[in-house]
Amino acid sequence: MTEEIENIGRAESATLTLSDYGLDYLRETAKWAKFLAIMGFIGIGLIIILAIFMGSMMGTVLKSNEELNVFGPGLSVVISILYVAIGGIYIYPVLKLYQFATNTKRALGNNDSAALTAALENQKSMFKFMGIFTIIILGAYALMIIFGILGALTAFI
Repeated sequence: MTEEIENIGRAESATLTLSDYGLDYLRETAKWAKFLAIMGFIGIGLIIILAIFMGSMMGTVLKSNEELNVFGPGLSVVISILYVAIGGIYIYPVLKLYQFATNTKRALGNNDSAALTAALENQKSMFKFMGIFTIIILGAYALMIIFGILGALTAFI
């Protein structure tokens, strides 16, 4: 019974064919996906390097400026951790994009349906992660706007 429910709306045959144009589009998409993934890995590396140097630079600036010295060394540590966290967040979608590209190239090169399925699963995971992350960021923006408005209103009371 569960098989029948899961297959509602699906054709009996799972055969899907792509035209030469469709295969070319997939091939070109895989090339761009690999390029963007490599650039993403480079960007993540730069963010982490920046986190290391930003912490030491902020520490020096905070020590040299008396007004900012009240924050102590904690601010530079927080900034470094924030940069590392940003780099860590982007590892997952960039990795999934890279896996999509490599699996798509392998699927097209070897006419391998399993590799194409894995590629599409990686693509889905990347888009799902980015969608959820976007919802979280939009929610954070909404909260900041609400708290900003409430803060402004309390200033008038």
